[in-house]
Parts: sequence; structure tokens; C-alpha cells
Amino acid sequence: MKIPKNITHVQQTSKTCASACLAMLLGESLDRVVNEFHDKYLEGSTTPYIYLKEKGLSPKRRYSDESSVEWDKVYLLAVPSLNMPGAMHSILLDTRYGSAPLLYDPQKGVSEFYQLPGSDEGGVDLLHFVIDAEFDEESFDEI
Repeated sequence: MKIPKNITHVQQTSKTCASACLAMLLGESLDRVVNEFHDKYLEGSTTPYIYLKEKGLSPKRRYSDESSVEWDKVYLLAVPSLNMPGAMHSILLDTRYGSAPLLYDPQKGVSEFYQLPGSDEGGVDLLHFVIDAEFDEESFDEI
């Protein structure tokens, strides 16, 4: 299985941001991912990384001390939630196109508002995140 070359935004429902990000990466419906993943994730018996491996993908593991991102990749990130203090939120970061990365937020939509730290593009630096999975160009469909 490969990730669709063109990622389509999926809108989350209540507390399904991780499932929505997985649906975007897999090109599947949110309902399907929620049915297969969500309860197990909340119970702690699976992770996004494990679920992606079970689906036949080969995400790379990155640890929190490797917080820099590279161009020409897509990342599943965990970031502090702006709506639920003390909680985390899942987003996708796509650095494959142009000088500003695309951020797929399952709650807010797609944004070019964020930039990689140190860029001088006039956006807001994306700070304080954990990389849950990294995908390089071999992970994507050609079409």
C-alpha cells in the first residue's frame, strides 16, 4: 500500500484527530479508520505507527529529540492541543511542495500559515511537536 500523492483533507469529529490524519494518509474514510483504530488507540492497545504498519506502509520512526523536519517528506505530528489544555492533537505536515510546508489540521483545514523554524517566509514557526511517523518519496503513489 502507498499513500496518495495528493493528500485530501479529512475533517475530524469529536476527539478523532489521530484517526482523521490516518484516513488522510491512507486515502480511506474517517468512519473506516475510526471503526478499525480509534477505540484501540484510546485503550492504549495500538498506536498510529502500529496501525500504519498493519496497513502495509513503512513509516519511519522518529523520536522527540529529533524535532527538526526535512523537505520532501510528510510527517504525522503530535502537537499541544489549542482547544483541550493538557491534551495532544494530531496533524500532518507536508514539506514536498514549494517553500512553505502544508499543514493538514483535521480540525481547522489546510494551511500555509506555518513555516519551518528559521525560515523567513513571514509565517509562524511550527514549534513543540513530536514526530509520530515520517514518510519519504518512496511511500507515495506515482499518480
